[in-house]
Amino acid sequence: MKEAVVEAMNFLFENGYDNVVSGYDEGNKKSKRVHEKIGFEFYKDEENS
Repeated sequence: MKEAVVEAMNFLFENGYDNVVSGYDEGNKKSKRVHEKIGFEFYKDEENS
């Protein structure tokens, strides 16, 4: 999964994006780990509306 996300981010950056925002459900430990491996930094918690 990490490789797919990195490729998607590379595509976005090569096409003019300068920022990527991503999230995951609080209990989803695998998604949290992917975010950590890629180097995403915590920005904020957001509650469902």
